[in-house]
Amino acid sequence: MNASCLRAAVAAMVTALLWVSTPTVAATIDLHAAIDSAMRNNEGYHAALAERERAEGQITSARAGLFPKIDLHGTYDRNLKLSKVVFGGQEFTIGTRYTTVGGLTIDQTLFEGGGVFSAWAAARQYRSMEEHLASQAGLDLQADVASAYFDALLANALVDVAQQTFDLAEKNATVVKQKFDQGLVSEYDQLRSQVRVANARPPLLQAKNNETLALLRLKNLIGLPVDADLSLDEAEPDSSAWEGQTLDQLAALAINQRSDLAATGHQVAAIDRAIGVVKAERWPSLHFNGTFDYQALTDASWPGGDDFSKSWIVGLNLSYSLFDGFRRHGNIQILKVDRKEADLQRGQLLRLISLQIEDARSRFAEASERLAAQEQTVGEAQRGLDIANLRYESGVGTQLEVIDAQVELATARVYVESARHDRRIARVAWRRAMGAPILESLPIGAK
Repeated sequence: MNASCLRAAVAAMVTALLWVSTPTVAATIDLHAAIDSAMRNNEGYHAALAERERAEGQITSARAGLFPKIDLHGTYDRNLKLSKVVFGGQEFTIGTRYTTVGGLTIDQTLFEGGGVFSAWAAARQYRSMEEHLASQAGLDLQADVASAYFDALLANALVDVAQQTFDLAEKNATVVKQKFDQGLVSEYDQLRSQVRVANARPPLLQAKNNETLALLRLKNLIGLPVDADLSLDEAEPDSSAWEGQTLDQLAALAINQRSDLAATGHQVAAIDRAIGVVKAERWPSLHFNGTFDYQALTDASWPGGDDFSKSWIVGLNLSYSLFDGFRRHGNIQILKVDRKEADLQRGQLLRLISLQIEDARSRFAEASERLAAQEQTVGEAQRGLDIANLRYESGVGTQLEVIDAQVELATARVYVESARHDRRIARVAWRRAMGAPILESLPIGAK
């Protein structure tokens, strides 16, 4: 293969890899796809997942104390000057010029008061805690994505409202100009209609800018390029299964589902096991030791095969700390304070669950009532504008009536979109308070 063909092949490979690794942005992205993209690309969430790997390493490290420790050793020494002794008037040289030693050392813990098992148990509890914290981080990310998604939906809806308001103002200005050309209205009415169009333009521009910023925040959160073409659908989380249950029933269900609450339980258990590790130091430590050496003592710079000899040494090593300067007592005291803080945190979280559920449920009910009322108001405001336009075109009504009707319709539309957004956000908060995934969604238009 020549150089040009090789470069072409490499370029094709790189293009294929980039196509696979870069998220493909469809014309419309739903809440499921947005959350899936965030779970794949969000750095903070992946950092939480990495903590689980750290916990696995701690388990392996704690369990190592159950197994023997085997070390390989070797030395090669040259005596620059040998020792001499005088005996019976004669001088003797002691030792050899070269010493070569190789061997194995084995150390096996036989008893240490259960410290290794306590450390192993503490590491397993720590791993469980990190698994639940990773689950909670995933749920928090889902809730953040859903909130950003619905903020973008609201911004998009407010653009539509501002555009409709601007179009109505332009339509009214056209009618007024026709009447002015026919001599049916004053110049003041014409100027007023033009001012109305001019005043409707800045809110439209501001709404479009807010929409752009909301979409940028969403893209950044879910890991999409800032220049991705993105549009959203109207699905929202589902809380219908809980809407008829009492607060006590909901709290009991949430206690069994909340990953952050489960994490505090494992944190308390891990601290208890850590206290066990420190208490194990009160007991004596018993080890089995074994050493195998293969050594040669010669005057030659490199020994031959016949110069080597073997030796085995085995024994038991018993040690006991009589006094450590109260270090163990201080460590136990520190861990007991950590356990008390973990218990307080768990108790605070238990009380907070009911408050979070009730807050989200109340905001959902209030937003639902506002939405139902404002949807009816929009219909009434639209009918009022139609009547005002008809009266003005017939020469019975005034332009002020038309402008007032336009303002009331725009206000009602803004209130509808705000109520819909608030209800969606309340549903997200409700599912988060229950410890349930945000991914379940209702079909478009569901109440």
